[in-house]
Amino acid sequence: MPKITDPTGNSSVQMEAEIAIRELLQSEFKNKLIPKVLTISEGIHVTVDAATPDDSVLIEIFARQGKLLDGQKKKLAKDILKLAILRENTPKPRVILAFANPSIKKHLSEESWISVAVSHFGIELRDVFNDLDDDLKRRITSAQKVQGKK
Repeated sequence: MPKITDPTGNSSVQMEAEIAIRELLQSEFKNKLIPKVLTISEGIHVTVDAATPDDSVLIEIFARQGKLLDGQKKKLAKDILKLAILRENTPKPRVILAFANPSIKKHLSEESWISVAVSHFGIELRDVFNDLDDDLKRRITSAQKVQGKK
């Protein structure tokens, strides 16, 4: 199978993890969750990792495993900002940040501006670490090691 990459630096295993996390969340919603491009202002678009067909639920998925480096903390902050903007500029959807990493849960629960932002903007947090396949978690970790050497 050829390696799948995207411009944001995701590897095929990370994209596979996003799909797996999206499928784990699927049972909660009556409609299929799909990645979606949304317009927040004329000519300004953002992509979310998952959305219901009516855009009543918008989800960003963070597949990173292990310790968070500064770049991953910044990516989380950007995802939170994106969800906050979407919540304010669309008809008040449920906005969710889904992840499968205890380090993220810890980072977002510490006393910091980022945890205040999560609460202030009504961003729901979904930790699916215990539900995500252990083999997939190992493959994500292996891919991250390779990416770190580039």
